[in-house]
Amino acid sequence: MDYTERFIRQILQCADATYIMEEDTGKVVMMHDNLTLRSSDYSGVPCWCAILGREEKCPFCPKLTEGVRYSWEYYDSARKLWYKINNLLFSSDGKQYRAGIISSINDPMALNHNTVNEMTELNRLLEENRRVKEAFEREANLDKMTGLYNRNRYRLDIASGIYDCGKLGILYFDLNNLKTVNDTFCHEAGDKVIVRLAEAMKQLNEDVPASTAYRIGGDEFVLFVRDISEAKFSQLKTEFQSILDRMNDGQPILCKVAVGVAYSIEKCNVEHLVGKADKNMYAMKNLMKQEELFDFTEEK
Repeated sequence: MDYTERFIRQILQCADATYIMEEDTGKVVMMHDNLTLRSSDYSGVPCWCAILGREEKCPFCPKLTEGVRYSWEYYDSARKLWYKINNLLFSSDGKQYRAGIISSINDPMALNHNTVNEMTELNRLLEENRRVKEAFEREANLDKMTGLYNRNRYRLDIASGIYDCGKLGILYFDLNNLKTVNDTFCHEAGDKVIVRLAEAMKQLNEDVPASTAYRIGGDEFVLFVRDISEAKFSQLKTEFQSILDRMNDGQPILCKVAVGVAYSIEKCNVEHLVGKADKNMYAMKNLMKQEELFDFTEEK
């Protein structure tokens, strides 16, 4: 016996079994079985019978690519052990063969180690995909400056039919003198006034159930309130103004807003109701001009 043969025999002892089978028929060409501590003659026996003791072909048998090693695991219910199989597809004399090494898994932590790594990577990718999806949804639905829903979400919500109900109230807000504030002070000052209006709407939003706030234009905002009585809704304009007055207190630039309201106790055309609130807002804006309440700075 030369060294090569002796060493190969020692290497074979490291596995529970080694085998070579015909790829097209599944018949074993040669097999060394350490599970029974002998070299077994399984020549011509189908691999599913010789290796797993099955009467029929394994439905889970993997398809291999020549030259690429493939690893997989299976559970032997008779021995109550998990085994790992390394397969390699190769050609010889124009015929394809599958070489296999079977090793028992003594360390449960090593079970399906590659799969665990793959699942970890998959979970990482899923989490990253979730964050990207949420970022896209925020971009599509939220106004960056104020955090309110944007015009896109406003249109989607109306189209969805969530406001096709009775007892629906709408408040339409329009900032006064935003252009003048931007031109006189700077756009940053104008942005602060916009954000102050949004914060006042958010506070009112929190105090009123079933309400949703949108920024639908540069200085135009809408608040929808569902399932509210007409008596309660009639108070919201005053409540909003009280909130805004508190936020204006001590500020060098006042946030002055014209507010239009519209209410329907029955199911109606929502866009027509929005138009009615918009029209009432402009009536209030004209009244504010006439009463000379258009100043935007607080005297100090």
